[in-house]
Amino acid sequence: PRHPLHRLLAHDARGGDLVATLTAWCRAGFDVSATAASLHLHPNTLRYRLRRAREISGIDDTHPRQRLALQLLLDPEAQR
Repeated sequence: PRHPLHRLLAHDARGGDLVATLTAWCRAGFDVSATAASLHLHPNTLRYRLRRAREISGIDDTHPRQRLALQLLLDPEAQR
């Protein structure tokens, strides 16, 4: 079976940063301001990237269970 983030991984392979953006967002506790600061981005740029990640992946990151799944998928420690 394909990895749940296969579309995002394919997008990033062509020159994107969406997986890294989502990873940083999860690590910041889904705080847009903290994530934008850690990535040296304007908050609107971060919001745009999050929206693009939703569109490409089909993951609804507004749903708590989807956020938990996203955290687990992006956390290398959880995959061991």
